[in-house]
Amino acid sequence: MENANGGSCPETARKEKKIKIFTLKTFNKILFLFIIAAGVYYFTGINDLTVKGFKLEEVKQKINSLNEENKVIAQRVTALESYSNLSERVKALSMVAVGNVDYITAESGVMAKK
Repeated sequence: MENANGGSCPETARKEKKIKIFTLKTFNKILFLFIIAAGVYYFTGINDLTVKGFKLEEVKQKINSLNEENKVIAQRVTALESYSNLSERVKALSMVAVGNVDYITAESGVMAKK
């Protein structure tokens, strides 16, 4: 609705202001909030990666120490299983050598009954 001067009436101008919800000011606010949210998300992700990196380093160190311990134990097992070590331990037991062994043989026709 236009008045005689060629301009619009004050009622339509108010309606246009109310209809214009998405202004530059609101866009800036939304953009600012988005940037803040993206920053928080980024720092959260970086923090998570850092924590996982430290945990991974700890696990690698534990694996290395367990591998070293495994090597030491394997060497000890090899030393304990060596022939010279076993023969010394057998001599220390003072056992008697085994002579001839007689085995019991069963006849093929023998069967057990209840």
